[in-house]
Amino acid sequence: MAKELPVLRESYVALEDLSDDQYKFVVLTSTGVRRPDSETEICLGILQNAPAAGEAAVVMEFGVSKLQMNAAIGVGSWVKAEYVDAKDAGKGKDASMALAYARAFVLEAAEAEDDLATVLLCGPVPAITAVPWQQATVTTKTTAGAVTYTAAELLGGLILRDPNGANRSDVTPTAALIVAGIQGVVAGSCFEFEIRNTADGDETITLTAGAGVTLSGNMTIKRYNSRRFLAVVTNAGSGTEAVTIYSLGSLPDKATEALYGVVAAGSYTTTGGAAVEDITVTGMLETDVPIVTVQNTGTNNRTLLASKAKAGGGKITCTFSGDPGADLVVNYIVLRALA
Repeated sequence: MAKELPVLRESYVALEDLSDDQYKFVVLTSTGVRRPDSETEICLGILQNAPAAGEAAVVMEFGVSKLQMNAAIGVGSWVKAEYVDAKDAGKGKDASMALAYARAFVLEAAEAEDDLATVLLCGPVPAITAVPWQQATVTTKTTAGAVTYTAAELLGGLILRDPNGANRSDVTPTAALIVAGIQGVVAGSCFEFEIRNTADGDETITLTAGAGVTLSGNMTIKRYNSRRFLAVVTNAGSGTEAVTIYSLGSLPDKATEALYGVVAAGSYTTTGGAAVEDITVTGMLETDVPIVTVQNTGTNNRTLLASKAKAGGGKITCTFSGDPGADLVVNYIVLRALA
C-alpha cells in the first residue's frame, strides 16, 4: 500500500483546475503551479490535494510521496512526468531512457495504470546535457541492397560497410529510435559515428534519412573512404523526436595513388613543327591525369617540359623544349579518379 513521509511541503496557487490531479507531478511558474506542458519540463514536486483553479495547491517537494503512475512500474525505477495532452499530464512514467528528467525513485511498485506507487522525491535538477559516452561496437554490413541501420549500430561508433556489387543508399534509424537509444537523452545530446566503405569494386554508399532525421552536408562515401558524422538530438519529446546528422568530412583509408585507375596507355611519335603537340587519346576526360615520359629524344634531342589533359578532353597537350621533330617518342598512361 502506498505511503507518505513528507519532508518539505509548500502551498502555491493552482493556475488551472487540478481537482483530478492529486498525486501527480506539477510544474512551478512565477504565478503558481500547473500540469506539465511536456515531458522535458522540470517538475517542482507532487501535488498532495485536489484544488480547483485559484485555490491553494499543496506540493510535496522532498520526501516520500504517493504518485499516480501511467503503467505498471517496478521498484527501483526512476520516473518522470508523463505528458499525453493538456488535460492528461503529470502521471509517473518510466524514465530509464530519459534520466535527465527523472524526479522520483520508486520504493513500492504500481501494478497497473492509475495505481498509486510510493516514490522518493529527488531534487529538481537541470537536465543533463553532457555528450553521452560510448562503448564501442564495430558492425560489419555486407548486404547486397540498401541497409537500414539500427540506433545501436550508430551508437557503437563504427560501421564497416561493403556495398556488395553496386552503389547503395543506406538509411538511418528513425529519430524516435535514436532518441530511445540514448540513456538520459535531452535536446542537445549528441554522439559521433563513422561509416567506412570497404568495397572491392567501384561502389559508393550514400546515407539517407529515416523519419524525423535531417541530414546536413555530403552524405556519400566513396570506395576506400571513411566518413565521420555527428548526430545531434534537436527534440527529445515523445512523439516529436528529431535528430540532425552532420557530415564531418571524409578521409581515404589507402594511399592517394590507390584512388586512381589506369584508363589508357600507349606510345606516340611526334609529328614536329612546333614545341607544343597534342596526343589524341580516345575517351580521355579533361579531369584525367596524364603521365608522359620520353622514350627517345629524337634527332632534335628535345626534352619534355610539361603535359596536361586538354580542355574538353580527348587529348594530352605536351610542351617540349623546342620543336621535337618527327621522331621523338613518348610513352603515356592516363589515370582517372575512382568514384
